[in-house]
Amino acid sequence: MDKKKIIFSSLIMLLIIFAFIAILFFTQNNKYVKVENIYFEQNEITLLNGSTHYSKLNVLPKNANKYTLTYQSSDNNIAQVDKNGKIYAVGVGKATISAYVKESDLTAYLEVTIKEGEFLDIEIDSEIYQTVYYEGDILDLNKLKVTAIYSDGRKENISIEDLELEYPTPLVIDSKLIIKYNGVEKVVELLVLEVDLSKIEIKSLPTKTTYNANEIFSSDGMIIESTYSNGSKKIIDNTLLSYSKEPLSVFDTFVEIEYKNKKIKTAIKVLPNYSVSDISKFNKIIENAPNNSYIKLSNGIYNNVSTITIPLSKNLTIYADNLATLNSTQIIFEFKDIEGGNFELRNINLNSTANILNLSNIKNFNLSLTNTLFNNEITSENDIIKLNLCENGTINIKNSNINKEDIILEECKNINLYF
Repeated sequence: MDKKKIIFSSLIMLLIIFAFIAILFFTQNNKYVKVENIYFEQNEITLLNGSTHYSKLNVLPKNANKYTLTYQSSDNNIAQVDKNGKIYAVGVGKATISAYVKESDLTAYLEVTIKEGEFLDIEIDSEIYQTVYYEGDILDLNKLKVTAIYSDGRKENISIEDLELEYPTPLVIDSKLIIKYNGVEKVVELLVLEVDLSKIEIKSLPTKTTYNANEIFSSDGMIIESTYSNGSKKIIDNTLLSYSKEPLSVFDTFVEIEYKNKKIKTAIKVLPNYSVSDISKFNKIIENAPNNSYIKLSNGIYNNVSTITIPLSKNLTIYADNLATLNSTQIIFEFKDIEGGNFELRNINLNSTANILNLSNIKNFNLSLTNTLFNNEITSENDIIKLNLCENGTINIKNSNINKEDIILEECKNINLYF
């Protein structure tokens, strides 16, 4: 046999062998292998609400073929499952996931328990929260938004009432807002700017401008605006202001308001507790007046005044203001046996041929004479002001035509004179 025939015969033989192997392999791979068992690797699992999970399903034998596998949930409101066996936790509770092979009528079960997530942290929405202030401002919490974060991905808004907040009032440089909730603490750095206060001005007057003596000034209705060196303005909280007059006296015509060394005035009117036009009733009013009262003698011409006696330690302020000319041949004002009191004579033209003012046995007192003219004919026995047995007193004389030598002190102690 020649060489060519031998090679040809060998090739034919190899082709026959390959064909046989291919037919054998194809026949083997297309053989139907029935599913004999299926089971989940876990019998039960616990998931957090909102999470997903894939639990492996084992199919035996491993070369089983030609089968249809479907998944189903007993409660789609608790757990849902897709065609690939991926589980979605959508509600709190328990559900059963089943895997079913139709051709073998086999079912595997997986018990699923779903619970709410655990609290993890809090989150502060800084985009809507004001963190830049000026020194002395009050922290604005109106836009503060704090969110609770849970392990299942949930976020819930927390009301301000449920938060524990720490911060200074008013704000100072390097102020911080500390927020505490459910054991978690967050610190918000506040940028508090230090600027120079240029001025303060009253934008709205206080509601009350007329008072009785000894009342306290009320800032109700008053609006004061501050202006700073950078041009910024703000309304000042009235609780941060201080006032010059507390309590008010009948001689106050304004209240000075101060904020950070800047001062401004607002006009007021203060009425006396008692106003007397009938001198005969003067002693009776003094007797019945409560402690610290202001009693005004006005609106008349007085030619003679009886001795005025004030009960001990009542600390009354008795004053005459804008009276018509007083003419008398006797002592015009006489006070005696008094402890604790203020005596004021203002804007009065006095004419007398006797002592104008006598004080006897007076202790712990203040006497003020302002804008008062004394036109008396003084003799060697009659002086303008005489003090006898007086102690611990102060006499202030302003814009009045009286000299130190016109004041006679007899057996007096600790009397201070100011002109």
